[in-house]
Amino acid sequence: MAVDHPRGVFGVAGEAMVQAANLISVEFRLARAEMAEKVSSLRTGAAFVVAGAVFLTGALFLLLQGAVVALVEAGLPPTMATIVVAVTCILVGLVLILAGRQKLDTGSVLPERTLNQIARDGAMAKEKLS
Repeated sequence: MAVDHPRGVFGVAGEAMVQAANLISVEFRLARAEMAEKVSSLRTGAAFVVAGAVFLTGALFLLLQGAVVALVEAGLPPTMATIVVAVTCILVGLVLILAGRQKLDTGSVLPERTLNQIARDGAMAKEKLS
């Protein structure tokens, strides 16, 4: 009977190693999925920044057009209308750029949920092996 006991211990240890390897594999898949989610968020932020830049470019052209109209015509209504549209474009562009910059926050790239799960799994494994 003494010979069977060490084999049982080795069998249990081998099974524990297989389960640990499976757990690590699952954790890597989870990390990969979380990173894909973060990359998608970064792409959205970049799209907002580009959209904001397009609006600011349009605003520049409208301001220039307003200055030309102001010089050509000494009248107020066409110029004021152009300036109002240009200022509106500037405000929209700034809002889009600020929203995009929040999405581009580099601190949000780390797979925090996965790292926390790995830490918990490591603590559990240490507890089981002690």
